[in-house]
Amino acid sequence: ECSDCGTKVSKTLATRTHRCPSCGLVIDRDHNAALNILSRAGTARSHVRGESSDGGTARKSRSTSHGSLKQEAPSLAAG
Repeated sequence: ECSDCGTKVSKTLATRTHRCPSCGLVIDRDHNAALNILSRAGTARSHVRGESSDGGTARKSRSTSHGSLKQEAPSLAAG
């Protein structure tokens, strides 16, 4: 399912890139899946989709390049 427009896009397990024929979104398959999971969990997508915090929309590219998606876990040390 396209994380941008919701269109079902069939792909094999070997297909690593999500390419939506409806809206033109091209992103890594796992990134697309993560966006869908966040959406279904009720997490706000504004920070994920490039929208600014003041409610405006930043320029969004249909084709994205991907660096590392790994993020640091927050510190759990008691203060």
